[in-house]
This record gives sequence, C-alpha cells and structure tokens, in this order.
Amino acid sequence: MIKKSINRWAFSSDLNIFDCIDFAKKVGFDGIEINLEDVGEISLETKDKDIFKIKNYCEKNSFEISSICQLLLWKYPITSSLLKVREMGFKIIRKMIDYANILNTKVF
Repeated sequence: MIKKSINRWAFSSDLNIFDCIDFAKKVGFDGIEINLEDVGEISLETKDKDIFKIKNYCEKNSFEISSICQLLLWKYPITSSLLKVREMGFKIIRKMIDYANILNTKVF
C-alpha cells in the first residue's frame, strides 16, 4: 500500500501542528513531515513533553509522522571552518535524532 504524506511547510504558518494534522487527515493524507526550525512549535527549544504530545495526538488519530526535516544545516553546516557554526550544526543533528526517536520516525 502506498501512503501519502505532506510537509508541514505546505500549510499556513498561522496553523498549529495539530490543525495541520487534522486538515491533512481530512483531505486524505496518511502522514505529515514535520520541520525543525530556528523558532516555533518544533525548534531546538521545544521540550520533549511537547514532542510527546504531537506523537500521542497522531497515535490517537491514526496518523503518522512520516519524517522530520530541516533547512538549518544550510545556515549551520557541520563542514564550516567556524567552530561555533559546526557546534550548532551538530546540536541540530542531535535534536533531530532525539525528536525522531520520540516520534519513531526518520530524519531527513
């Protein structure tokens, strides 16, 4: 069976993740790809308990988090000659792995 998923960035930034999930499910998607951002609902500052809320909401509604992605490594490449930039890049990677582990999903 082929599953259809949509990226969070396809929705207005005015909608919270739960509204995006509801709408995506309503129009026939099986999952959503969430995005790690500098600021916002899913950022480096998001608490694990809030990631668990997203996971539990999806499980309750038979909906998947298909993956988690980011564009932050363009800004903070781990190949930078600047130590602080590389350190931030690795922090981003670690956070994505932590969130993916909680959500039982993939990292892109």
